[in-house]
Amino acid sequence: QLRQRYGFGPLDRVVLYAGTFSSYQGLDLLCDAFNIAAAKQPCMRLLCVGAGDEQIAAHWHDRIAPALRSRARFELRVPRQLMADHLALAACVISLRPLGENLPLKLFDYMASGKPIIATRGKAHGGLLNDQRAFLCDINAQSVASSIEAALSDLKLATRVGQQAQEYALRRFRWPRFVQFVEEIYEGVLEVNPGKLAQVAPGD
Repeated sequence: QLRQRYGFGPLDRVVLYAGTFSSYQGLDLLCDAFNIAAAKQPCMRLLCVGAGDEQIAAHWHDRIAPALRSRARFELRVPRQLMADHLALAACVISLRPLGENLPLKLFDYMASGKPIIATRGKAHGGLLNDQRAFLCDINAQSVASSIEAALSDLKLATRVGQQAQEYALRRFRWPRFVQFVEEIYEGVLEVNPGKLAQVAPGD
């Protein structure tokens, strides 16, 4: 249904970006990389979801080369419950952070999906991703384009990279491990002994 909604064919390979369209997200870098990679990949399509309004979506669509604009979609935000379907649609997912060091929260959804991730090298992604769990690239359009091409061209490698990211996420970030992680943080901050955290009253 999503393929039909966005005008994608059954054999089209969708590169998905999900998140805000703020400048620090590197959408200019993504558009430039798409212009390079799509010229070599006839089945490649770009889907960016998360624009704040139609004007913003149109601005980024204009960054795509005229001959390739029919193969790119820039869409408004969608309800979170629909993101799993969007991730299932994707051949690979994108997280570019040419600016800033904050961890993109989308990475947790990306990793759990098992889809191969294309991400820029740097502190923003370095805490979670490495060359086994993602197609890491430098902060330039040619490097990003090459990583996208690699993920779309080598299905066996892309599947392995996506699975390793998924396995890492399931091992490290499932609910029991998350609870343990939060407890360890509070224990460190409050300087309490293990097991004593439950005695701390809410609000203390």
